[in-house]
Amino acid sequence: MDFFYVTSAFIATYFAAVYQCMYSQATSPWLLKKNLGMTGLFFAIYLLLGLLYGFIAPGEGMTALEGVVEITLLFTLFLIAIIDMQEKIIPNTLVVFLLSSRTILLIAQFIQAPDHIKENLFSVIGGLVTGGGIIVLAMILSKNSIGAGDAKMFAAIGYFVGWDVLSVFFFTFMIVAIAGFFLIMLKKVTLKDTVPLAPFAFLGTLLFYLIS
Repeated sequence: MDFFYVTSAFIATYFAAVYQCMYSQATSPWLLKKNLGMTGLFFAIYLLLGLLYGFIAPGEGMTALEGVVEITLLFTLFLIAIIDMQEKIIPNTLVVFLLSSRTILLIAQFIQAPDHIKENLFSVIGGLVTGGGIIVLAMILSKNSIGAGDAKMFAAIGYFVGWDVLSVFFFTFMIVAIAGFFLIMLKKVTLKDTVPLAPFAFLGTLLFYLIS
């Protein structure tokens, strides 16, 4: 699995830089489209290799597929975090990518382990509803100080991690509280200011995977 982690880390960093340039208009549209297309192709090949490895090596297949699931989520959250910091927006295209890629990987996991279909399906659907539902409730209670994009993002996270989305929530808002305390102490923000949630969601998800 070291191959997958090293490769995906490189791709995530490169793809993030391209996206950052795209949203800051730092280079020509033609070059951006070319780089974005090439990076997307490499990432598609990476996913395909992961899926093939899962079927070719059944003894290690679930480990390979689970690794692809984790990196796909972290990869995309990393992009969302950068865009959210720059533009204060969570692109619907990346949320749709998360949902569609998770569905494909879920089907692959069902084929690998048909005995766990009901258990896994119940977990991911529950995670999706819980992840989005908690943020929607927070939106209502906070009078829309939290965006709808955050609800879609956490729904997608729940679709990936299942009921463990509750742990992701815990780590995310723990980091928000710690960062917020220091930012207020340093007078970088006030209690009335809003901060992008996606960077903290990325860190919370990363911390969850590291601990679990």
